Amino acid sequence: VLKMFTKLTGINVMPISLDGKALPGGFYPKFKNDSGLSKQLTVKVTPTLYLYKKPNIFAPLSRGIASITSLKDRIIKVAHAKNWITDQDLNKTKEIKVDLIQAKTNPTKIKNKINFNDTKQLVNYMKKLHRSQ
Repeated sequence: VLKMFTKLTGINVMPISLDGKALPGGFYPKFKNDSGLSKQLTVKVTPTLYLYKKPNIFAPLSRGIASITSLKDRIIKVAHAKNWITDQDLNKTKEIKVDLIQAKTNPTKIKNKINFNDTKQLVNYMKKLHRSQ
């Protein structure tokens, strides 16, 4: 899920190993060993995801398995709650969702039909909507 999330959003993931080992299956072979951060952030369950902002600000996103959709929604909510994005930025994400819902329920309103199962096509459509606002 995280590899796909990174590919779709461009948001980087920095895995931190609690046991000094890479993840099974070869996922994220480049990782950092925990140097006390898990204790500082009170990590009890893996995977645990945090949104990070330099220089040293962490905001919890999820504990346990999460879907791409829930991660995207959570990032937006957390970033807004921390004032990392403005109300205007938050509203832009809502407008895109509404446009996508309308497009899926009434595809005749869209000049170029979108295949909602084609992730690249959907992401490009969302970017186009965002740029036009």
